[in-house]
Amino acid sequence: MKITKRWLELAERQTDGGFYIFDEDRYVENVKTFRSSLRSYYPNTQFAHSYKTNYTPHIVRVSDRMGLYSEVVSRAELEIALFIGIEPSRIIFNGPIKSGNDIKYAFEKDVVINLDSLSELDMVVGLAEADPKKAYEFGLRVGFDLAEDVRTRFGICLESGDYEVALRKIRSCPNIKVIGLHCHFSVGDRNAEAYRSRLRRLVETASKLENFSEMKFLDIGGGFAGRMSDELLGEFNCDYPSYDDYAKLLGSEMARSFPNGGPELIVEPGMGVLAESMKFACRVHAIKNTSRGCVAIANGSIFNIKPFLHKKNIPFERFADSDQKKWDAIDITGYTCMEVDVLYRGYSGALEEGDFIVFENCGAYTSVLLPDFIRMPPAILLYAASASEPTIIKRAHETNDVLSTYL
Repeated sequence: MKITKRWLELAERQTDGGFYIFDEDRYVENVKTFRSSLRSYYPNTQFAHSYKTNYTPHIVRVSDRMGLYSEVVSRAELEIALFIGIEPSRIIFNGPIKSGNDIKYAFEKDVVINLDSLSELDMVVGLAEADPKKAYEFGLRVGFDLAEDVRTRFGICLESGDYEVALRKIRSCPNIKVIGLHCHFSVGDRNAEAYRSRLRRLVETASKLENFSEMKFLDIGGGFAGRMSDELLGEFNCDYPSYDDYAKLLGSEMARSFPNGGPELIVEPGMGVLAESMKFACRVHAIKNTSRGCVAIANGSIFNIKPFLHKKNIPFERFADSDQKKWDAIDITGYTCMEVDVLYRGYSGALEEGDFIVFENCGAYTSVLLPDFIRMPPAILLYAASASEPTIIKRAHETNDVLSTYL
Protein backbone atom coordinates (compact mmCIF):
# COMPACT_ATOMS: atom_id res chain seq x y z
CA MET A 1 0.00 0.00 0.00
CA LYS A 2 1.85 3.09 -1.28
CA ILE A 3 0.06 5.94 0.45
CA THR A 4 1.16 9.56 0.02
CA LYS A 5 0.45 12.65 2.08
CA ARG A 6 -1.55 14.03 -0.85
CA TRP A 7 -3.73 10.90 -0.87
CA LEU A 8 -4.35 11.25 2.89
CA GLU A 9 -5.33 14.91 2.48
CA LEU A 10 -7.85 13.96 -0.22
CA ALA A 11 -9.24 11.22 2.00
CA GLU A 12 -9.52 13.56 4.99
CA ARG A 13 -11.75 15.92 3.02
CA GLN A 14 -14.32 13.13 2.74
CA THR A 15 -14.26 12.17 6.41
CA ASP A 16 -14.52 13.57 9.92
CA GLY A 17 -11.30 12.87 11.77
CA GLY A 18 -9.53 9.54 11.49
CA PHE A 19 -10.39 6.93 8.86
CA TYR A 20 -9.61 3.37 7.82
CA ILE A 21 -7.95 2.45 4.54
CA PHE A 22 -8.73 -0.90 2.90
CA ASP A 23 -6.22 -2.32 0.42
CA GLU A 24 -8.31 -4.71 -1.69
CA ASP A 25 -5.36 -6.03 -3.69
CA ARG A 26 -3.51 -7.01 -0.53
CA TYR A 27 -6.53 -8.81 0.87
CA VAL A 28 -7.09 -10.74 -2.36
CA GLU A 29 -3.41 -11.68 -2.48
CA ASN A 30 -3.48 -12.94 1.12
CA VAL A 31 -6.53 -15.12 0.48
CA LYS A 32 -5.20 -16.55 -2.78
CA THR A 33 -1.74 -17.24 -1.35
CA PHE A 34 -3.00 -19.01 1.77
CA ARG A 35 -5.76 -20.92 -0.01
CA SER A 36 -3.62 -22.11 -2.91
CA SER A 37 -0.98 -23.32 -0.48
CA LEU A 38 -3.58 -25.43 1.36
CA ARG A 39 -5.07 -26.73 -1.87
CA SER A 40 -1.66 -27.88 -3.04
CA TYR A 41 -1.88 -30.49 -0.26
CA TYR A 42 -5.65 -31.04 -0.11
CA PRO A 43 -7.54 -29.68 -3.15
CA ASN A 44 -10.99 -29.88 -1.53
CA THR A 45 -10.33 -26.84 0.67
CA GLN A 46 -12.34 -23.63 0.91
CA PHE A 47 -12.20 -20.47 3.01
CA ALA A 48 -15.04 -18.75 4.83
CA HIS A 49 -15.12 -15.00 5.35
CA SER A 50 -15.66 -14.21 9.04
CA TYR A 51 -18.27 -11.46 9.48
CA LYS A 52 -17.42 -10.95 13.14
CA THR A 53 -13.90 -10.04 12.00
CA ASN A 54 -15.07 -7.51 9.41
CA TYR A 55 -18.55 -7.34 7.85
CA THR A 56 -17.90 -4.32 5.60
CA PRO A 57 -20.18 -5.06 2.60
CA HIS A 58 -17.50 -4.19 0.04
CA ILE A 59 -15.14 -6.73 1.64
CA VAL A 60 -17.94 -9.31 1.84
CA ARG A 61 -18.60 -8.93 -1.89
CA VAL A 62 -14.91 -9.24 -2.73
CA SER A 63 -14.78 -12.42 -0.63
CA ASP A 64 -17.89 -13.82 -2.29
CA ARG A 65 -16.46 -13.20 -5.77
CA MET A 66 -13.41 -15.24 -4.76
CA GLY A 67 -15.69 -18.12 -3.81
CA LEU A 68 -15.45 -17.78 -0.03
CA TYR A 69 -18.33 -18.85 2.16
CA SER A 70 -19.90 -16.22 4.43
CA GLU A 71 -19.44 -17.25 8.08
CA VAL A 72 -21.90 -15.52 10.42
CA VAL A 73 -22.43 -15.91 14.16
CA SER A 74 -25.71 -14.08 14.78
CA ARG A 75 -29.12 -13.39 13.25
CA ALA A 76 -27.96 -9.83 12.53
CA GLU A 77 -24.91 -11.02 10.60
CA LEU A 78 -27.06 -13.57 8.76
CA GLU A 79 -29.43 -10.82 7.69
CA ILE A 80 -26.49 -8.69 6.53
CA ALA A 81 -25.32 -11.55 4.31
CA LEU A 82 -28.77 -12.07 2.83
CA PHE A 83 -29.26 -8.32 2.30
CA ILE A 84 -25.95 -8.10 0.43
CA GLY A 85 -27.17 -10.91 -1.81
CA ILE A 86 -25.07 -13.86 -0.69
CA GLU A 87 -26.49 -17.19 -1.88
CA PRO A 88 -27.97 -18.85 1.25
CA SER A 89 -26.23 -22.16 0.54
CA ARG A 90 -22.93 -20.22 0.75
CA ILE A 91 -23.67 -19.00 4.30
CA ILE A 92 -22.43 -20.88 7.39
CA PHE A 93 -24.33 -19.98 10.57
CA ASN A 94 -22.14 -20.53 13.66
CA GLY A 95 -22.24 -18.83 17.05
CA PRO A 96 -23.03 -19.90 20.63
CA ILE A 97 -26.53 -18.41 20.88
CA LYS A 98 -29.29 -19.10 18.36
CA SER A 99 -32.95 -18.78 19.25
CA GLY A 100 -35.60 -21.17 18.02
CA ASN A 101 -36.73 -18.52 15.54
CA ASP A 102 -33.14 -18.05 14.33
CA ILE A 103 -32.78 -21.78 13.67
CA LYS A 104 -36.18 -22.04 11.97
CA TYR A 105 -35.30 -19.03 9.80
CA ALA A 106 -31.93 -20.54 8.82
CA PHE A 107 -33.54 -23.81 7.72
CA GLU A 108 -36.23 -21.93 5.77
CA LYS A 109 -33.48 -20.04 3.93
CA ASP A 110 -31.42 -23.23 3.34
CA VAL A 111 -28.46 -21.79 5.24
CA VAL A 112 -25.79 -24.20 6.52
CA ILE A 113 -26.09 -24.21 10.31
CA ASN A 114 -23.73 -25.58 12.97
CA LEU A 115 -25.47 -26.33 16.26
CA ASP A 116 -23.54 -25.27 19.36
CA SER A 117 -25.40 -26.94 22.23
CA LEU A 118 -27.88 -29.60 23.26
CA SER A 119 -30.47 -26.84 23.59
CA GLU A 120 -30.06 -25.92 19.93
CA LEU A 121 -30.23 -29.58 18.95
CA ASP A 122 -33.48 -29.92 20.89
CA MET A 123 -34.88 -27.02 18.86
CA VAL A 124 -34.05 -28.86 15.63
CA VAL A 125 -35.54 -32.11 16.95
CA GLY A 126 -38.71 -30.17 17.70
CA LEU A 127 -38.84 -28.81 14.15
CA ALA A 128 -38.17 -32.27 12.70
CA GLU A 129 -40.87 -33.95 14.78
CA ALA A 130 -43.38 -31.27 13.76
CA ASP A 131 -42.55 -31.81 10.07
CA PRO A 132 -41.52 -35.48 9.70
CA LYS A 133 -41.50 -35.34 5.88
CA LYS A 134 -38.79 -32.66 5.78
CA ALA A 135 -35.11 -33.62 6.05
CA TYR A 136 -33.05 -31.50 8.43
CA GLU A 137 -29.29 -31.54 7.75
CA PHE A 138 -26.82 -29.60 9.90
CA GLY A 139 -23.34 -29.51 11.32
CA LEU A 140 -22.37 -30.01 14.94
CA ARG A 141 -19.99 -27.70 16.71
CA VAL A 142 -17.91 -29.89 19.01
CA GLY A 143 -15.75 -28.82 21.93
CA PHE A 144 -12.74 -30.62 23.38
CA ASP A 145 -9.61 -30.02 25.44
CA LEU A 146 -6.38 -29.61 23.51
CA ALA A 147 -4.32 -29.23 26.68
CA GLU A 148 -4.80 -28.53 30.38
CA ASP A 149 -4.84 -24.79 29.69
CA VAL A 150 -6.41 -24.92 26.20
CA ARG A 151 -10.10 -25.55 26.62
CA THR A 152 -13.15 -24.14 24.94
CA ARG A 153 -16.67 -23.35 26.09
CA PHE A 154 -17.91 -23.53 22.51
CA GLY A 155 -19.64 -26.54 21.00
CA ILE A 156 -21.00 -29.80 22.39
CA CYS A 157 -18.29 -31.13 24.67
CA LEU A 158 -16.68 -34.48 23.86
CA GLU A 159 -15.28 -34.97 27.37
CA SER A 160 -18.38 -34.15 29.45
CA GLY A 161 -20.75 -36.72 27.98
CA ASP A 162 -22.91 -34.16 26.19
CA TYR A 163 -21.73 -35.40 22.80
CA GLU A 164 -23.02 -38.94 23.49
CA VAL A 165 -26.33 -37.42 24.56
CA ALA A 166 -26.43 -35.52 21.28
CA LEU A 167 -25.82 -38.68 19.26
CA ARG A 168 -28.67 -40.48 21.03
CA LYS A 169 -31.02 -37.59 20.26
CA ILE A 170 -29.96 -37.63 16.60
CA ARG A 171 -30.43 -41.42 16.27
CA SER A 172 -33.92 -41.17 17.77
CA CYS A 173 -35.11 -38.72 15.10
CA PRO A 174 -35.13 -40.30 11.60
CA ASN A 175 -35.35 -37.10 9.54
CA ILE A 176 -32.28 -35.30 10.93
CA LYS A 177 -28.69 -35.86 9.84
CA VAL A 178 -25.24 -34.54 10.76
CA ILE A 179 -23.34 -33.52 7.61
CA GLY A 180 -20.27 -31.84 9.15
CA LEU A 181 -18.30 -30.95 12.25
CA HIS A 182 -16.96 -27.59 13.37
CA CYS A 183 -14.78 -26.36 16.22
CA HIS A 184 -13.86 -22.95 17.60
CA PHE A 185 -11.09 -21.94 20.00
CA SER A 186 -10.44 -18.37 21.11
CA VAL A 187 -7.52 -19.31 23.38
CA GLY A 188 -4.26 -21.20 23.01
CA ASP A 189 -1.36 -21.10 20.61
CA ARG A 190 -1.70 -19.99 17.02
CA ASN A 191 1.09 -22.33 15.94
CA ALA A 192 0.46 -24.77 13.12
CA GLU A 193 0.83 -27.86 15.31
CA ALA A 194 -2.07 -26.70 17.51
CA TYR A 195 -4.28 -26.49 14.43
CA ARG A 196 -3.27 -29.96 13.33
CA SER A 197 -4.27 -31.22 16.79
CA ARG A 198 -7.70 -29.61 16.33
CA LEU A 199 -8.09 -31.22 12.93
CA ARG A 200 -7.07 -34.66 14.19
CA ARG A 201 -9.76 -34.51 16.87
CA LEU A 202 -12.35 -33.49 14.28
CA VAL A 203 -11.36 -36.34 11.95
CA GLU A 204 -11.31 -38.83 14.81
CA THR A 205 -14.75 -37.71 16.01
CA ALA A 206 -16.22 -37.74 12.51
CA SER A 207 -14.85 -41.22 11.79
CA LYS A 208 -16.98 -42.68 14.60
CA LEU A 209 -20.22 -41.37 13.13
CA GLU A 210 -22.44 -43.93 11.42
CA ASN A 211 -22.73 -41.73 8.32
CA PHE A 212 -19.01 -40.86 8.22
CA SER A 213 -18.81 -41.51 4.48
CA GLU A 214 -21.53 -38.90 3.93
CA MET A 215 -19.73 -36.10 5.78
CA LYS A 216 -19.74 -32.96 3.63
CA PHE A 217 -17.33 -30.77 5.62
CA LEU A 218 -14.90 -30.42 8.49
CA ASP A 219 -14.59 -26.80 9.62
CA ILE A 220 -11.41 -26.04 11.59
CA GLY A 221 -12.52 -22.52 12.64
CA GLY A 222 -10.37 -19.39 12.70
CA GLY A 223 -7.81 -17.50 14.74
CA PHE A 224 -4.93 -17.98 12.31
CA ALA A 225 -1.93 -15.70 12.45
CA GLY A 226 -1.45 -13.49 9.42
CA ARG A 227 1.28 -11.57 7.72
CA MET A 228 2.80 -8.67 9.61
CA SER A 229 5.84 -6.44 9.51
CA ASP A 230 9.05 -7.41 11.31
CA GLU A 231 8.49 -4.48 13.67
CA LEU A 232 5.07 -5.73 14.73
CA LEU A 233 6.29 -9.32 14.92
CA GLY A 234 8.89 -8.11 17.42
CA GLU A 235 6.06 -7.20 19.82
CA PHE A 236 5.26 -10.90 20.26
CA ASN A 237 7.16 -13.42 22.35
CA CYS A 238 6.80 -16.26 19.86
CA ASP A 239 7.52 -17.19 16.27
CA TYR A 240 4.32 -16.85 14.31
CA PRO A 241 3.74 -19.44 11.58
CA SER A 242 3.49 -18.62 7.90
CA TYR A 243 0.67 -19.57 5.54
CA ASP A 244 2.85 -22.41 4.27
CA ASP A 245 3.41 -23.70 7.81
CA TYR A 246 -0.34 -24.00 8.35
CA ALA A 247 -0.94 -25.43 4.89
CA LYS A 248 1.68 -28.13 5.18
CA LEU A 249 0.37 -29.55 8.47
CA LEU A 250 -3.37 -29.14 7.85
CA GLY A 251 -3.35 -30.08 4.18
CA SER A 252 -1.12 -33.10 4.64
CA GLU A 253 -3.23 -34.27 7.61
CA MET A 254 -6.39 -34.18 5.47
CA ALA A 255 -4.60 -35.90 2.58
CA ARG A 256 -3.36 -38.63 4.93
CA SER A 257 -6.80 -39.11 6.50
CA PHE A 258 -8.63 -39.09 3.16
CA PRO A 259 -6.21 -40.46 0.52
CA ASN A 260 -9.06 -41.01 -1.96
CA GLY A 261 -10.70 -37.66 -1.35
CA GLY A 262 -13.00 -36.70 1.45
CA PRO A 263 -15.10 -33.93 2.97
CA GLU A 264 -14.43 -30.29 2.26
CA LEU A 265 -11.95 -28.70 4.63
CA ILE A 266 -13.33 -25.29 5.61
CA VAL A 267 -10.96 -22.70 7.08
CA GLU A 268 -12.04 -19.38 8.61
CA PRO A 269 -8.84 -17.27 8.55
CA GLY A 270 -10.52 -13.92 9.24
CA MET A 271 -7.70 -12.23 11.14
CA GLY A 272 -5.07 -14.14 9.20
CA VAL A 273 -5.98 -12.56 5.86
CA LEU A 274 -7.80 -9.37 6.90
CA ALA A 275 -5.61 -7.74 9.56
CA GLU A 276 -2.83 -6.72 7.20
CA SER A 277 -5.22 -5.45 4.53
CA MET A 278 -6.38 -2.36 6.44
CA LYS A 279 -4.73 0.64 8.06
CA PHE A 280 -5.98 3.46 10.26
CA ALA A 281 -5.01 7.09 9.61
CA CYS A 282 -5.35 10.02 11.99
CA ARG A 283 -3.66 13.35 12.72
CA VAL A 284 -1.69 14.62 15.69
CA HIS A 285 -4.05 17.21 17.11
CA ALA A 286 -1.83 18.66 19.84
CA ILE A 287 1.37 18.11 21.80
CA LYS A 288 1.39 19.34 25.38
CA ASN A 289 3.42 19.24 28.57
CA THR A 290 2.18 17.36 31.61
CA SER A 291 3.72 16.68 35.01
CA ARG A 292 4.86 13.31 33.66
CA GLY A 293 6.32 14.67 30.44
CA CYS A 294 5.02 15.52 26.98
CA VAL A 295 2.12 13.71 25.34
CA ALA A 296 0.70 13.87 21.84
CA ILE A 297 -3.06 13.82 21.32
CA ALA A 298 -4.45 12.34 18.11
CA ASN A 299 -7.93 12.50 16.58
CA GLY A 300 -7.96 8.71 16.69
CA SER A 301 -8.33 6.36 19.65
CA ILE A 302 -6.99 3.11 21.04
CA PHE A 303 -10.43 1.70 20.18
CA ASN A 304 -9.75 2.37 16.50
CA ILE A 305 -6.63 0.22 16.42
CA LYS A 306 -6.69 -1.98 19.55
CA PRO A 307 -10.31 -2.65 20.57
CA PHE A 308 -9.17 -5.40 22.96
CA LEU A 309 -6.91 -2.81 24.65
CA HIS A 310 -3.73 -4.86 24.43
CA LYS A 311 -0.42 -3.21 25.34
CA LYS A 312 1.53 -3.96 22.15
CA ASN A 313 2.71 -1.02 20.07
CA ILE A 314 1.28 -1.19 16.55
CA PRO A 315 3.81 0.33 14.11
CA PHE A 316 2.79 3.44 12.22
CA GLU A 317 4.11 5.48 9.30
CA ARG A 318 4.38 9.24 9.64
CA PHE A 319 3.50 11.67 6.85
CA ALA A 320 4.71 15.24 7.45
CA ASP A 321 6.45 18.23 5.91
CA SER A 322 9.01 18.67 8.67
CA ASP A 323 11.32 16.56 10.84
CA GLN A 324 12.47 19.37 13.12
CA LYS A 325 10.83 18.28 16.40
CA LYS A 326 12.13 14.99 17.74
CA TRP A 327 11.33 13.08 20.90
CA ASP A 328 13.11 10.46 22.94
CA ALA A 329 9.95 8.84 24.28
CA ILE A 330 6.50 10.38 23.88
CA ASP A 331 3.12 8.71 24.31
CA ILE A 332 0.60 9.21 21.51
CA THR A 333 -2.83 9.34 23.13
CA GLY A 334 -6.38 9.43 21.83
CA TYR A 335 -9.49 11.59 21.94
CA THR A 336 -11.38 9.82 24.71
CA CYS A 337 -11.48 10.89 28.36
CA MET A 338 -9.78 7.70 29.51
CA GLU A 339 -6.17 7.33 30.66
CA VAL A 340 -6.01 3.92 28.98
CA ASP A 341 -6.43 5.61 25.60
CA VAL A 342 -2.83 5.35 24.41
CA LEU A 343 -2.29 4.48 20.76
CA TYR A 344 1.51 4.18 21.04
CA ARG A 345 3.71 4.20 24.15
CA GLY A 346 7.20 5.66 24.22
CA TYR A 347 7.55 6.72 20.59
CA SER A 348 11.02 7.97 19.67
CA GLY A 349 11.48 10.10 16.58
CA ALA A 350 10.13 13.12 14.77
CA LEU A 351 6.55 14.18 15.52
CA GLU A 352 4.71 17.47 15.21
CA GLU A 353 1.19 18.81 15.45
CA GLY A 354 -0.67 18.24 12.20
CA ASP A 355 1.30 15.14 11.20
CA PHE A 356 -0.57 12.21 9.71
CA ILE A 357 0.16 8.91 11.43
CA VAL A 358 -1.01 5.71 9.73
CA PHE A 359 -1.16 2.52 11.81
CA GLU A 360 -0.78 -0.88 10.16
CA ASN A 361 -2.61 -4.17 10.73
CA CYS A 362 -6.05 -2.75 11.54
CA GLY A 363 -8.35 -4.90 9.40
CA ALA A 364 -9.47 -7.42 12.01
CA TYR A 365 -12.19 -6.63 14.58
CA THR A 366 -11.37 -2.91 14.77
CA SER A 367 -14.20 -1.42 12.68
CA VAL A 368 -16.86 -3.89 13.90
CA LEU A 369 -16.13 -3.45 17.63
CA LEU A 370 -16.23 0.36 17.67
CA PRO A 371 -18.67 1.99 20.10
CA ASP A 372 -20.53 5.27 19.55
CA PHE A 373 -18.35 6.70 22.29
CA ILE A 374 -17.41 10.41 22.29
CA ARG A 375 -16.66 10.41 18.54
CA MET A 376 -18.66 8.42 16.03
CA PRO A 377 -17.08 5.38 14.23
CA PRO A 378 -15.00 6.59 11.27
CA ALA A 379 -15.23 6.08 7.53
CA ILE A 380 -13.53 3.32 5.54
CA LEU A 381 -11.85 4.28 2.29
CA LEU A 382 -10.73 2.03 -0.54
CA TYR A 383 -7.12 2.20 -1.64
CA ALA A 384 -6.28 1.07 -5.17
CA ALA A 385 -2.88 1.44 -6.79
CA SER A 386 -4.59 2.28 -10.10
CA ALA A 387 -6.71 5.09 -8.63
CA SER A 388 -5.40 8.57 -7.93
CA GLU A 389 -8.07 9.32 -5.34
CA PRO A 390 -9.64 7.35 -2.47
CA THR A 391 -13.19 6.00 -2.63
CA ILE A 392 -15.49 5.83 0.39
CA ILE A 393 -16.91 2.34 1.01
CA LYS A 394 -18.36 3.27 4.41
CA ARG A 395 -19.13 6.80 5.54
CA ALA A 396 -18.44 7.97 9.07
CA HIS A 397 -21.33 7.62 11.51
CA GLU A 398 -23.30 10.79 12.10
CA THR A 399 -25.19 12.01 15.16
CA ASN A 400 -28.53 11.12 13.53
CA ASP A 401 -27.38 7.51 13.12
CA VAL A 402 -27.27 7.26 16.89
CA LEU A 403 -30.29 9.40 17.77
CA SER A 404 -32.56 7.51 15.34
CA THR A 405 -32.45 4.43 17.60
CA TYR A 406 -33.81 6.29 20.64
CA LEU A 407 -37.56 6.66 21.16
